[in-house]
Amino acid sequence: MNTFFAVAAAVAALVGSVDAVACTTAQQQGAYLSLISLLTGPSLSPCATESGYNMLYATALPTDAEMIAMCGVEACHQLIVEVSAANPPDCDLNIPTSGAVMNVYELATTFESDCDTLTGTTAPPTDAPTVAPTDAPTTAPTDAPTTGPTDVPTDAPTETPSTTEPVTPGASLHHTQQQGAYLSLISLLTGPSLSPCAAESGYNMLYATALPTDAEMIAMCGVEACHQLIVEVSAANPPDCDLNVPTSGAGTSC
Repeated sequence: MNTFFAVAAAVAALVGSVDAVACTTAQQQGAYLSLISLLTGPSLSPCATESGYNMLYATALPTDAEMIAMCGVEACHQLIVEVSAANPPDCDLNIPTSGAVMNVYELATTFESDCDTLTGTTAPPTDAPTVAPTDAPTTAPTDAPTTGPTDVPTDAPTETPSTTEPVTPGASLHHTQQQGAYLSLISLLTGPSLSPCAAESGYNMLYATALPTDAEMIAMCGVEACHQLIVEVSAANPPDCDLNVPTSGAGTSC
């Protein structure tokens, strides 16, 4: 039942860096809680809608083209301001909604300078394509299509889909279940029952690494706030599967 608290980590999908070190448990917990408000804030959705890059579910940093699009959206600039104000740690966070590991701090500190660089280099690329395309198509394309393409497509394409198709549906279903659970349970993190339940029972479901023992369950059963918390969890209709819990490291992917 502690798995739903991983929702706070979804917002960390804003950015990433392969060079940064992994966040400690304390750093992850602090980052998730300080960034939680951005999930329902005024900038995340508009930025995703207008730029085409959804930072909540992104599995990688934006490409140059996506960055240029984001740089042209005011909501994205505002979102970065909000991220910076949350003072995230300079390390990699686990992102359960996408399965990625990303660094929130890095984008927050380099976004504006990257925008200046990228938007300032959008003109030169128009010169290079005008030279090469005019010569290459007149010579090579006429010979290659008559020999290779007619044989290759008949053999390879028919086999490839059969091996990749069964994998994709499962992966998308898993991500859908996690995303839905995180967003529907987000309010419980700052709700009236979580803290009292933990304080009175001694079992903190936010950071628990395992289900409660019999002794812990007995303690929770004697706390009204814990009963109310379970009512709130049930009302959120979570999926019947295990969710990644980045605040504790427990759980497996739905």
